[in-house]
Amino acid sequence: MSRLPGKVAVVTGAASGIGRAVAVAFAKEGARVVVSDHRDDDRGEETVAAIEAAGGEALYVDADVSREAEVKRLVSTALQAYGKLNVMVNNAGVAVYKPLHELTEEDFDLVVRVNQKGTFFGTKHVIPAMIAAGGGSIINTASIAADHGQHGSFVYGATKGAILSMTRIAAAELAEFNIRVNAVQPGVIKTGMRAVGGADRERVMDRCARETPLGQRLGTPEECAPLYVFLASDESGFITGQKMAVDGGILAESHII
Repeated sequence: MSRLPGKVAVVTGAASGIGRAVAVAFAKEGARVVVSDHRDDDRGEETVAAIEAAGGEALYVDADVSREAEVKRLVSTALQAYGKLNVMVNNAGVAVYKPLHELTEEDFDLVVRVNQKGTFFGTKHVIPAMIAAGGGSIINTASIAADHGQHGSFVYGATKGAILSMTRIAAAELAEFNIRVNAVQPGVIKTGMRAVGGADRERVMDRCARETPLGQRLGTPEECAPLYVFLASDESGFITGQKMAVDGGILAESHII
Protein backbone atom coordinates (compact mmCIF):
# COMPACT_ATOMS: atom_id res chain seq x y z
CA MET A 1 0.00 0.00 0.00
CA SER A 2 1.18 3.56 -0.72
CA ARG A 3 2.09 5.73 2.25
CA LEU A 4 1.05 9.15 0.91
CA PRO A 5 -2.21 8.47 -0.93
CA GLY A 6 -4.15 11.59 -1.85
CA LYS A 7 -1.57 13.99 -0.43
CA VAL A 8 -0.28 17.04 -2.28
CA ALA A 9 3.33 18.05 -1.62
CA VAL A 10 5.56 20.95 -2.61
CA VAL A 11 9.30 20.28 -2.70
CA THR A 12 11.70 23.18 -3.23
CA GLY A 13 15.20 22.69 -4.56
CA ALA A 14 13.86 19.64 -6.38
CA ALA A 15 15.76 19.88 -9.66
CA SER A 16 18.51 17.64 -8.31
CA GLY A 17 20.03 16.04 -5.25
CA ILE A 18 17.97 15.44 -2.13
CA GLY A 19 15.04 17.48 -3.46
CA ARG A 20 14.71 15.35 -6.57
CA ALA A 21 15.02 12.11 -4.62
CA VAL A 22 12.33 13.28 -2.19
CA ALA A 23 9.96 14.39 -4.96
CA VAL A 24 10.30 11.07 -6.77
CA ALA A 25 9.87 9.09 -3.54
CA PHE A 26 6.74 11.07 -2.63
CA ALA A 27 5.21 10.38 -6.04
CA LYS A 28 5.97 6.67 -5.77
CA GLU A 29 4.06 6.67 -2.48
CA GLY A 30 0.95 8.21 -4.05
CA ALA A 31 1.43 11.96 -3.60
CA ARG A 32 0.93 14.56 -6.29
CA VAL A 33 4.06 16.69 -6.29
CA VAL A 34 4.81 20.30 -7.14
CA VAL A 35 8.48 20.30 -8.09
CA SER A 36 10.14 23.68 -7.59
CA ASP A 37 13.58 25.11 -8.26
CA HIS A 38 15.14 28.29 -9.61
CA ARG A 39 17.52 28.84 -12.54
CA ASP A 40 17.59 25.12 -13.28
CA ASP A 41 14.35 24.69 -15.20
CA ASP A 42 15.59 21.92 -17.49
CA ARG A 43 16.57 19.70 -14.57
CA GLY A 44 13.35 20.57 -12.77
CA GLU A 45 11.41 19.33 -15.77
CA GLU A 46 13.59 16.21 -15.73
CA THR A 47 12.37 15.54 -12.18
CA VAL A 48 8.78 15.86 -13.38
CA ALA A 49 9.51 13.56 -16.30
CA ALA A 50 11.02 10.95 -13.97
CA ILE A 51 7.89 11.07 -11.81
CA GLU A 52 5.54 10.80 -14.78
CA ALA A 53 7.57 7.95 -16.27
CA ALA A 54 6.94 6.02 -13.05
CA GLY A 55 3.20 6.68 -13.28
CA GLY A 56 3.07 9.63 -10.87
CA GLU A 57 1.65 13.13 -11.21
CA ALA A 58 3.72 16.29 -10.93
CA LEU A 59 4.24 19.79 -12.25
CA TYR A 60 7.20 22.15 -12.25
CA VAL A 61 7.24 25.72 -10.92
CA ASP A 62 10.25 28.03 -11.16
CA ALA A 63 10.34 29.99 -7.90
CA ASP A 64 13.07 31.89 -6.10
CA VAL A 65 12.45 31.03 -2.44
CA SER A 66 14.38 34.10 -1.29
CA ARG A 67 11.55 36.27 -2.63
CA GLU A 68 8.31 36.20 -0.67
CA ALA A 69 6.10 36.99 -3.65
CA GLU A 70 7.48 34.00 -5.54
CA VAL A 71 6.85 31.63 -2.64
CA LYS A 72 3.28 32.93 -2.41
CA ARG A 73 2.92 32.26 -6.14
CA LEU A 74 4.34 28.76 -5.70
CA VAL A 75 1.79 27.90 -3.03
CA SER A 76 -1.02 29.47 -5.04
CA THR A 77 -0.05 27.42 -8.10
CA ALA A 78 -0.12 24.22 -6.07
CA LEU A 79 -3.58 25.04 -4.78
CA GLN A 80 -4.86 25.94 -8.22
CA ALA A 81 -3.51 22.73 -9.70
CA TYR A 82 -4.47 20.26 -6.99
CA GLY A 83 -6.96 22.02 -4.70
CA LYS A 84 -5.10 21.49 -1.43
CA LEU A 85 -1.68 21.26 0.17
CA ASN A 86 -0.64 18.70 2.77
CA VAL A 87 3.16 18.64 2.76
CA MET A 88 5.80 21.35 2.35
CA VAL A 89 9.48 20.48 2.04
CA ASN A 90 11.69 23.54 2.48
CA ASN A 91 14.75 22.06 0.86
CA ALA A 92 16.21 24.73 -1.44
CA GLY A 93 19.62 25.82 -0.29
CA VAL A 94 22.99 27.27 -1.25
CA ALA A 95 26.36 27.04 0.45
CA VAL A 96 29.48 29.16 0.65
CA TYR A 97 32.57 27.28 1.86
CA LYS A 98 35.29 29.78 2.68
CA PRO A 99 37.52 30.55 5.63
CA LEU A 100 35.78 33.04 7.90
CA HIS A 101 38.20 35.87 7.14
CA GLU A 102 37.50 35.50 3.41
CA LEU A 103 33.70 35.67 3.65
CA THR A 104 32.13 38.75 2.09
CA GLU A 105 28.90 40.49 2.99
CA GLU A 106 27.51 39.31 -0.34
CA ASP A 107 28.35 35.69 0.54
CA PHE A 108 26.64 36.03 3.90
CA ASP A 109 23.52 37.69 2.52
CA LEU A 110 23.12 35.13 -0.28
CA VAL A 111 23.12 32.13 2.05
CA VAL A 112 20.80 33.79 4.59
CA ARG A 113 18.34 34.84 1.87
CA VAL A 114 18.00 31.40 0.34
CA ASN A 115 18.41 29.07 3.32
CA GLN A 116 16.88 30.97 6.20
CA LYS A 117 14.44 33.38 4.59
CA GLY A 118 13.40 30.70 2.11
CA THR A 119 12.45 28.41 4.98
CA PHE A 120 10.58 31.26 6.69
CA PHE A 121 8.58 32.09 3.57
CA GLY A 122 7.89 28.44 2.79
CA THR A 123 6.58 27.84 6.30
CA LYS A 124 4.56 31.04 6.59
CA HIS A 125 2.68 30.77 3.33
CA VAL A 126 1.51 27.16 3.60
CA ILE A 127 -0.19 27.69 6.95
CA PRO A 128 -3.63 28.81 5.65
CA ALA A 129 -3.76 25.95 3.13
CA MET A 130 -2.79 23.38 5.75
CA ILE A 131 -5.34 24.70 8.22
CA ALA A 132 -7.98 24.36 5.50
CA ALA A 133 -6.81 20.78 4.88
CA GLY A 134 -7.13 19.89 8.56
CA GLY A 135 -3.39 19.78 9.17
CA GLY A 136 -0.16 19.04 7.40
CA SER A 137 3.55 18.35 7.59
CA ILE A 138 6.33 20.87 7.06
CA ILE A 139 9.78 19.34 6.64
CA ASN A 140 12.83 21.59 6.72
CA THR A 141 16.21 20.51 5.38
CA ALA A 142 18.84 21.48 7.92
CA SER A 143 22.32 19.92 8.08
CA ILE A 144 24.81 18.35 10.44
CA ALA A 145 26.71 21.60 9.88
CA ALA A 146 24.33 23.14 12.41
CA ASP A 147 25.91 21.01 15.16
CA HIS A 148 29.45 20.45 13.86
CA GLY A 149 32.23 22.99 13.76
CA GLN A 150 32.94 22.42 10.09
CA HIS A 151 35.81 24.49 8.74
CA GLY A 152 34.64 26.88 6.05
CA SER A 153 30.93 26.61 6.85
CA PHE A 154 30.49 29.67 9.09
CA VAL A 155 27.44 31.15 7.37
CA TYR A 156 26.06 27.87 5.99
CA GLY A 157 26.13 26.25 9.43
CA ALA A 158 24.63 29.38 10.99
CA THR A 159 21.62 29.29 8.68
CA LYS A 160 21.11 25.57 9.28
CA GLY A 161 21.25 26.19 13.03
CA ALA A 162 18.64 28.90 12.56
CA ILE A 163 16.47 26.42 10.67
CA LEU A 164 16.57 24.04 13.65
CA SER A 165 15.43 26.83 15.96
CA MET A 166 12.72 27.93 13.51
CA THR A 167 11.53 24.33 13.30
CA ARG A 168 11.10 24.02 17.07
CA ILE A 169 9.28 27.33 17.39
CA ALA A 170 7.00 26.73 14.42
CA ALA A 171 6.17 23.26 15.73
CA ALA A 172 5.03 24.75 19.04
CA GLU A 173 3.00 27.50 17.39
CA LEU A 174 1.32 25.34 14.76
CA ALA A 175 0.51 22.25 16.82
CA GLU A 176 -2.98 23.58 17.58
CA PHE A 177 -3.73 23.39 13.85
CA ASN A 178 -2.44 19.81 13.55
CA ILE A 179 0.50 21.08 11.50
CA ARG A 180 3.69 19.22 12.29
CA VAL A 181 7.12 20.76 11.69
CA ASN A 182 10.31 18.71 11.69
CA ALA A 183 13.86 19.03 10.39
CA VAL A 184 16.08 16.55 8.59
CA GLN A 185 19.84 16.88 9.05
CA PRO A 186 21.61 15.28 6.10
CA GLY A 187 25.22 14.40 6.62
CA VAL A 188 27.83 14.42 3.88
CA ILE A 189 25.62 13.71 0.88
CA LYS A 190 26.74 13.57 -2.72
CA THR A 191 24.58 16.24 -4.36
CA GLY A 192 24.87 19.02 -6.89
CA MET A 193 24.21 21.81 -4.38
CA ARG A 194 25.22 25.23 -5.63
CA ALA A 195 28.32 26.12 -3.66
CA VAL A 196 30.96 28.84 -3.56
CA GLY A 197 34.49 28.07 -2.41
CA GLY A 198 34.80 24.69 -4.08
CA ALA A 199 38.36 23.83 -3.06
CA ASP A 200 37.70 24.22 0.65
CA ARG A 201 34.35 22.47 0.27
CA GLU A 202 35.97 19.45 -1.34
CA ARG A 203 38.57 19.26 1.41
CA VAL A 204 35.89 19.35 4.09
CA MET A 205 33.71 16.78 2.32
CA ASP A 206 36.63 14.40 1.80
CA ARG A 207 37.51 14.57 5.48
CA CYS A 208 33.86 14.09 6.51
CA ALA A 209 33.59 11.05 4.29
CA ARG A 210 36.68 9.48 5.83
CA GLU A 211 35.35 10.14 9.33
CA THR A 212 31.82 8.84 8.71
CA PRO A 213 31.52 5.70 10.85
CA LEU A 214 29.08 3.92 8.56
CA GLY A 215 31.13 3.12 5.50
CA GLN A 216 33.59 6.05 5.40
CA ARG A 217 31.75 7.39 2.37
CA LEU A 218 29.36 10.05 1.15
CA GLY A 219 25.67 9.35 1.54
CA THR A 220 23.23 9.49 -1.36
CA PRO A 221 20.03 11.50 -1.83
CA GLU A 222 18.11 8.25 -2.12
CA GLU A 223 19.25 7.30 1.39
CA CYS A 224 17.75 10.53 2.72
CA ALA A 225 14.39 10.33 0.95
CA PRO A 226 12.76 7.61 3.11
CA LEU A 227 12.97 9.81 6.21
CA TYR A 228 11.13 12.59 4.38
CA VAL A 229 8.48 10.08 3.32
CA PHE A 230 8.03 9.00 6.93
CA LEU A 231 7.73 12.58 8.18
CA ALA A 232 5.24 13.41 5.41
CA SER A 233 3.10 10.38 6.16
CA ASP A 234 0.47 9.80 8.81
CA GLU A 235 2.86 7.30 10.41
CA SER A 236 4.64 10.25 12.05
CA GLY A 237 1.42 11.84 13.24
CA PHE A 238 2.65 12.32 16.84
CA ILE A 239 6.11 13.62 15.91
CA THR A 240 6.81 17.35 15.73
CA GLY A 241 9.57 19.79 16.61
CA GLN A 242 12.26 17.17 16.06
CA LYS A 243 15.59 17.06 14.24
CA MET A 244 16.58 13.78 12.65
CA ALA A 245 19.94 13.04 11.10
CA VAL A 246 20.76 10.91 8.06
CA ASP A 247 24.52 11.04 8.39
CA GLY A 248 26.09 7.61 8.62
CA GLY A 249 26.80 8.18 12.32
CA ILE A 250 29.08 11.20 11.99
CA LEU A 251 26.91 13.43 14.19
CA ALA A 252 27.11 10.87 16.99
CA GLU A 253 30.88 11.30 16.99
CA SER A 254 30.40 14.86 18.35
CA HIS A 255 33.83 16.02 17.31
CA ILE A 256 35.04 19.13 15.61
CA ILE A 257 35.98 18.54 11.98
